[in-house]
Amino acid sequence: MHGPEDLTFAQVAGTLTEALGRPVAYHRLADDDVRAALRAAGLGDAAVEGIVGMTAGTRGRLPDPPRSALTTTPTTLGEWAYRVLRPLVG
Repeated sequence: MHGPEDLTFAQVAGTLTEALGRPVAYHRLADDDVRAALRAAGLGDAAVEGIVGMTAGTRGRLPDPPRSALTTTPTTLGEWAYRVLRPLVG
């Protein structure tokens, strides 16, 4: 599902910061840091490598499926964040 505009991770963080009234930041983690965090959360080696493999495999790729009338919603991230996420995060 796509919103009406393409956003960078920094733009997403800014929009969420505004909607939630608290700082939200984007930090790209190295694969080894992700592995360590997942292991610390109790995941086994196969699950850890599967998750790291999926994230590595999607790096730098365009959204799939491409934006079209069928995959695009008129709701902006900000609208959704104020209406849905903000009440949940409180």
